[in-house]
Amino acid sequence: MTALTRRRPPDALRGAFVAYGLAIAVPIIATALTFGINRALGGNIGFPIDFIAVAIVGWRGGLGPGLLATLVCSLGEPIVFVDPPGSSGLELGRLALFALACVVASLLTDRLRASQQRAEERGFFVQEREERLELAVADRDRLLAAERQVQEIRDAFIEVLSHELRTPMTTIVGGAELLERGHLGPERGSEVAHDVREEAERMIRLIEDLLVLSRAERGSLEISDEPVLVQRVVDRVAQDIKRRQPSLVLDIALAPDLPPVRAELTYVEQVLRNLVGNAAKYGPPEGPIRIAGSVARGSDDQGFVEIQVLDAGPGIQAEDLERVFELFFRSRETAARVSGAGIGLFVSRQLIELMGGKIWAHRRAGGGSEFGFTLPLEAEDETD
Repeated sequence: MTALTRRRPPDALRGAFVAYGLAIAVPIIATALTFGINRALGGNIGFPIDFIAVAIVGWRGGLGPGLLATLVCSLGEPIVFVDPPGSSGLELGRLALFALACVVASLLTDRLRASQQRAEERGFFVQEREERLELAVADRDRLLAAERQVQEIRDAFIEVLSHELRTPMTTIVGGAELLERGHLGPERGSEVAHDVREEAERMIRLIEDLLVLSRAERGSLEISDEPVLVQRVVDRVAQDIKRRQPSLVLDIALAPDLPPVRAELTYVEQVLRNLVGNAAKYGPPEGPIRIAGSVARGSDDQGFVEIQVLDAGPGIQAEDLERVFELFFRSRETAARVSGAGIGLFVSRQLIELMGGKIWAHRRAGGGSEFGFTLPLEAEDETD
């Protein structure tokens, strides 16, 4: 409810009770005070004090209470005007003049009070309009940001389709033609077949990322809620990496008996492939790459599994740490050495956050990079 909303009936009754109570009590007190002072001093100061009392009541309660205060003061004036003695006509005229002055004071204070209320209401109205305008501007900015993100995702499709998918497709088609001719020896044929498989798997990973981007654009990216053993996913991803890069050293350091997490198996594997694949792509051919996992608890006492992928590559520049998960972002150093679409980390962040976890990137003190993420424990959900 806004500041301009009318008061509820109980509040209005309470306010009227207070206003009319003051209209009776304040003039009586003022009359008693002036009567006592007049008796003590032998003079007559009742007019100013009672007049001020009426003005105060009129300002506080409005015209109705102000007129009631005038009546109370007028009834009390014959008691106040006892010294010096005078003719009844003079006393009556003085009383009438006082009553008229009090009525005028009530009218003026009511007008002033009404003007003040209108000014306050205008101020509240202006403030409310400003707040609504600020909300409208914020909503517009959110819509514009969402539209820009959708446009970036659409641009990603065009960029990946026109460049990133063309290179592996060229390798696959060319390798298939060489194998089809049958002029290659066993050793050379095995190399070509290996290249074809590598590029096909690279296309699969790109397509998986594109599917996530497509669903994110439509707002239809949904995550299933199922128990997942991360150690099994790590083992599967590690074996696949070792098959493709036999010389790469992988150090698996998972805590024993990691409990299951609440996530979706396909997407957990996709995130791990992106992170480990990046570590292998940007680091030395022989590695090493360390995949560590442990159980931890957050400040809210919620349990989660934490996975870290540590590499021995060139590391991430300090100015790039806040941008590595942005769509299309690639640092100048790595972009010059290794090709890529710049969507894998963006997709990984989308998936991890939708699964209730967090993802991060750090520069390691001894060189290299650390990429990690958390996923909530399945057991935590069961005990809720």
